[in-house]
Amino acid sequence: MGNNLVLLTPREWECMEDIIKLNGVWFDNVFASIMPWTVSSGSSHKLVWVRYYGLPLPYWNMDCFAKLIGVVAPSASLISIDKATKSWETLEYARLQVRILKVDSARLAKCVQVNKHLCNIFIEEEVSLLFEDSYKINNAFRNHPIAFPHRKPM
Repeated sequence: MGNNLVLLTPREWECMEDIIKLNGVWFDNVFASIMPWTVSSGSSHKLVWVRYYGLPLPYWNMDCFAKLIGVVAPSASLISIDKATKSWETLEYARLQVRILKVDSARLAKCVQVNKHLCNIFIEEEVSLLFEDSYKINNAFRNHPIAFPHRKPM
């Protein structure tokens, strides 16, 4: 659900209040708070993987990425850096996990100055694999239509 939120739902014959009372110590150790679900419940942020283009390699480090994410997208914050980025396996772009507002788009471009060096930064959100697979399947059918044989009426 994002923002470390969890939706707990009991089975049909159980009551959530009774479950919490019976397991109070466990719930207190695991959860910071427990509140009933409301229409306004939910996360205001999402975690996304982004591809970060345009930053010269000498600036590829946690501090620089964190500062630049804040400059380029003030509502965003750096969560982690992909292993392939840390080990410089992929040099075309840096792959970063960032936390952004749900209403924000993780696609933007901005010219920023890093140590007197002007950098044209471009950030784009990665497409989820589920969506990407669906997209590939739909496009495959567009390129190769399926023909059904016509039957003659009897």
